[in-house]
Amino acid sequence: MTMCLTAGACSSVEVNGIESAGNPAVSSVTGAPDAVHSPCGTPAVSQRDGSPLPIEYQHTATEVFVAACNHNYLQLQQLMADPFIYGDKQSGSPAFVVGTLRRAYPDNSVFDNLARMMTTPPYFEQDGLHYNYHASIAIFSRLYTEKSWSEYSYDPYDTTSDNSVGTVD
Repeated sequence: MTMCLTAGACSSVEVNGIESAGNPAVSSVTGAPDAVHSPCGTPAVSQRDGSPLPIEYQHTATEVFVAACNHNYLQLQQLMADPFIYGDKQSGSPAFVVGTLRRAYPDNSVFDNLARMMTTPPYFEQDGLHYNYHASIAIFSRLYTEKSWSEYSYDPYDTTSDNSVGTVD
């Protein structure tokens, strides 16, 4: 299935083992996640302290970034833990969560925010790897599994909270 944000030529490329056929979020590839460029930005491959992300997290975070940037709902579902925590500590199956977010935010701002958040340097906490942008947060569980993306909370109204890394604008 080809997902494109804009009209134009789509091609199949691979970024660090991530197949992204027809994906405009991967327009320049040298084989590493830090080579991913898109209208959504470039996914972070280093932590806040400057150390590189472990490769397992780089791979999954890049997949989440590409899927969110392209509004690829099926791919997002496939990357989510089951059950998945969202909002104010609610949980549900990946299909339920994505459907709920799509209905709540028909402008796709929730997925655009997720892609943007993945461009900020993450940090490790006791429960795992945290990406945050203002009041929104995505968490990848510390015990790495195939479905390590375990939580996402989005606040469309808070654009002023300090995210401790400065603004991305």
